[in-house]
Amino acid sequence: MNETAYYQVLSLTQPVRTRIESILAQIRAMCPEELKDIFVSDLVQQDGTRIYQSLWTFSDSFASEAFLAPDGVVSFDLVRHRANVTRIEIEMKDFGWDSPPTELSRLTINVSFTEGIRAHLQAAGLNCEMLRHVCVQYLSTGLLGLAVS
Repeated sequence: MNETAYYQVLSLTQPVRTRIESILAQIRAMCPEELKDIFVSDLVQQDGTRIYQSLWTFSDSFASEAFLAPDGVVSFDLVRHRANVTRIEIEMKDFGWDSPPTELSRLTINVSFTEGIRAHLQAAGLNCEMLRHVCVQYLSTGLLGLAVS
């Protein structure tokens, strides 16, 4: 899915899109490989408000997380995911791995890497499809030490 279509699925406001594009430029400048996918970690509060927590990027070998802080500070990390994942924990609500998400779907994935680094990704509603995609395409292949072509 291209970035513009993904932004529309998430109903991102222009200020959030602008923030993401600014962060992406910084990550692209640092990552030694071309970025292949992005994922915006989000959650829906009890009052229905959607909170966008962080931006994840994925290349063939690396993942990066950048927090979407509104204060203009850019903070991100870069970790090798290829052959570097030791554990993946998956929690689903109103969502099945083999069925399309609904607005009530929730998906949380916790990942452990060999260096003791942990990652926490979560999705609400239709965003569960993108989180499932990055888990299958990048994280689970890191667990197996394989790369998907």
